[in-house]
Amino acid sequence: MLISSLDRTRIVSEATDHSHVPDWGPVQTTECMNSIKATASTSAETPAHIIQNHVSRVSSDAGLKLSKKESIQTKLREVRREHYHLDLVT
Repeated sequence: MLISSLDRTRIVSEATDHSHVPDWGPVQTTECMNSIKATASTSAETPAHIIQNHVSRVSSDAGLKLSKKESIQTKLREVRREHYHLDLVT
């Protein structure tokens, strides 16, 4: 990458070729967890049903990168507790 100004040009880093394919697993994992949390805050479905619906939509690579089912259920309970607490305060 070159950075230029009126009187100076300097090289910040050399361009390199990547030798690996993109890893979309972490992106899909984050999107899945955000979707699970959004559903948990607005739905009365059971945590197991929410998890099953969302995890079934991600690739097998992303599914392997997700937290354990128990950890996701704990996160759902936290989201619901925060959501209901906010509703009681306002």
